Formats: sequence, structure tokens, C-alpha cells
Amino acid sequence: MKSLKINSELFILNHGENYILYLPLKSVIVIVNEDTIKLLNAISEGKNIDSEMEIVDKLIDLGVFEEPILPFDNEIFKPTDVTFLPSFSCNLECLYCYSEGGEFITSKIPLKTAKKAIDIIIKNAIELNRTEITVGFHGGGEPMMVSNMPFIEGVIKYTEEKSKENNLKYTINAVTNGVDIDKFDPKWIKEKITRFNVSLDGPIDIQNHQRPRRGKNKDSYTPAIETIKFFEKNNIDYGIRTTITQYSVNRMSEIVEHFTKISSLKSFHFEPLFECGRCKTSKFTAPPYDEFIDNFKKANEIAKKLNVTLNYSGASDGRISDKFCGGAGENFFVTPDSFVSTCLEACRTNEKESKPFLIGSFNKELNEFEFDQEKINILKSRKVTNMKSCADCFCKYSCAGDCLIKVFKNTGDLFDSTNSERCNINTAITELKIKERIC
Repeated sequence: MKSLKINSELFILNHGENYILYLPLKSVIVIVNEDTIKLLNAISEGKNIDSEMEIVDKLIDLGVFEEPILPFDNEIFKPTDVTFLPSFSCNLECLYCYSEGGEFITSKIPLKTAKKAIDIIIKNAIELNRTEITVGFHGGGEPMMVSNMPFIEGVIKYTEEKSKENNLKYTINAVTNGVDIDKFDPKWIKEKITRFNVSLDGPIDIQNHQRPRRGKNKDSYTPAIETIKFFEKNNIDYGIRTTITQYSVNRMSEIVEHFTKISSLKSFHFEPLFECGRCKTSKFTAPPYDEFIDNFKKANEIAKKLNVTLNYSGASDGRISDKFCGGAGENFFVTPDSFVSTCLEACRTNEKESKPFLIGSFNKELNEFEFDQEKINILKSRKVTNMKSCADCFCKYSCAGDCLIKVFKNTGDLFDSTNSERCNINTAITELKIKERIC
């Protein structure tokens, strides 16, 4: 008789008249019948079974009775990537902007500070025997504004020089709303920027309502489309990210269809609005989770017919991780005020929700970055395996405890995702993605 103990990371999902055995740590997804579930229940209850049955051998081969092994590393804080938020200036006034870009007089990262950050990631890359570093530009506000051009050019030039000097490869990434990018030299953009991520919320009426241009001319859609055309014509790598709100949630299928008409991309990122920042004054609201789920499923069906993929951060397709993102003590983001944050949404130093993520700052007197190791350690310990509220959830290694700052804003506790509406979205879409992988 074989001694059998069920893998503690085995999850069982309903699948019509059958069931799915899901072992995320082994990437196992298999359909079984009710008799198999009865057998597993009997084993779980300690009942005697015939362990020589063929089905038992098959379950053993799948890993159903193995002790789970967590394949996750816990590296020290030694980033080889850095992202700069050049300023809070912005040419749009999006109704839901998390940082309220363009609203206030803004600081700017001095170039000498940025150079010190690049020195850090190069030093780390050498010590870790890495061959490549990554430098990015994000908001804050809109990074690709003409007022930020000298800074961006200076950062890229220094990255090029230091990478060549140390025999390292490098990539340059940027997020943009695409509105004023035509003011940059097209040849320079093509040669210098490795990849762009464009924020675009849908057809012209949705885009211009949710993401209006600052000033009298509110049209942000037309220049954004021209930017996408430029990227397409010049074979520049880019992606499109969309924020879904109460205003746009019932048009998600239409948005997918629209994107396939304006772009040759094969995947698009849809993210439900999380109310913060300018939402407080604009009264712009997030979509109810059930409406987002229903419309995501409908849009997903349209996407499959059009041979494209829809992505959502809380249900990464096939990803297995114990951390949602680099916000858990890994990211190196330099804010306009020269603070270091691990989360892009934690870029305003006067907001209490930002404090856990602000892990350092640039000391002008010492001319160097200083880091708070205690904060880094707390963030690094924020793993889904340390979250009681996620312990029995089948999607815990795909959503990995969900977005740190959203959980923190919702519950006041980085480690407690209880009562988060995003959990409903995460589980529903993760289940959808799992079932797609067996069809």
C-alpha cells in the first residue's frame, strides 16, 4: 500500500459536469470526472483505497501527491533597472490620473542625480554578472514632453557611454500618451528608444472624455493615433494600455475591435480603474467588478475571433510568482523630487499611502542615494505565501497577492487583501485563462 498525501497546492475547479485539477507550481491543468474527485476526497479523509488502481498512478505522475516546492528566489536589493519620473508636468488632464499630473508646480530630477542612479545599476549588473541594464521613463506626468527632452537626451547619452565603457547592453523604455511626441526628432526616437507603452482608452469619444488634452483643444485621440501610425510605419516596438472606467466598461468589446483597426498588435492590456488621485475631484468612478468581469469575457471572445489577446495584471496568463510586481522591494523608480519608490503610484511624497514604498532618496550633500533597508525588507517579505487572506486561493501564484498599493489603500495592510473587489476580478479572469489553456 502506498502512503498518499495530497499536494497542499492542489486546487479543484468546476468545469461543467467535470472538474479541473490545477497544480500551479507544476503548471498542471487536467480535466477529471466526479469519480476522481470522490477518490481524492477519500484519500483526504484518510480512508483506505486500492492504491494499485491505474488512476492513482496517473495522479502520482501528475504530482498530485507530491510535497510542493516553491521555486522562488529572494534576492537582495540590487536593481539593474532604473525608471525615471522626470516631472509631474503633463499635457493632458486625465479624469482619473493617480498623480494628478500637471496640477502643481513640479520638481525635476537633476541630470547629475540620474547619472548616479545609472552608476548604481551598472555597478550592480557587473557584480551580478548580468550583461544588460534597462533605463525607463514614466509619469508622474507625461515623460515625453519637450520640457523633459534635455533630461531624457542626457540620460540616454550617459547610459550609452557607461554601457559601452563597461561592455554592457542596454534597453531604453518609455511610457507616453503620444500627444506631443512629434516634437521629438523622429530619427532620434527610432534610434534611441527600444520600446514604448502608449496609454489609449478607446475610440475618439472615450479617449477625449477620459483623457482630455490640457487647454482649449481637448482632442488627445488624434495625435495619439498619429503616434501609433508613426510607430507602425517605422517598426518601433510598442504596446497599448487601456484604463476601463464606469464610463467605458460596457464598450470593452468595441474597444478591442477598434484597437485591431488602428494597430497591428496582437495583445492589449485592459486595467480597471482604481479610484485615487484626480478621481477625488472629478468624481470619476471605477467599473463595478461584475460589469468588468462580464465585459472582459465578452471582449475576450471578440479578441479570440480577431486573433489577439487581452491581458489584465491580476490574472497573468501562465505566470507563476510569489510577488505581484517589483513593488515588493525590487523596483528602483526615481521620482521628480529625487526620492526612490518601488511603486509608480507612490510618487507623491505628501501622500500617506506612498510611505511604505518610498525606500530612499538622493542626498545632495553626500552626492549619493541612501536607502532604507528596513523598508526594503518589509516589502521583500510581502509574498503571497505570507498572506493568510490568500492561503486557500487557486490564483494566488498568478495574482500573487495583487497590486501592493491597491491592497494597502483598501485595507491599510500590505499583507491583507480581504474584501478587495479586485479579488473577484482576479479569480474570475484567472479561471477564464486557466480554462482557455485546456481547450
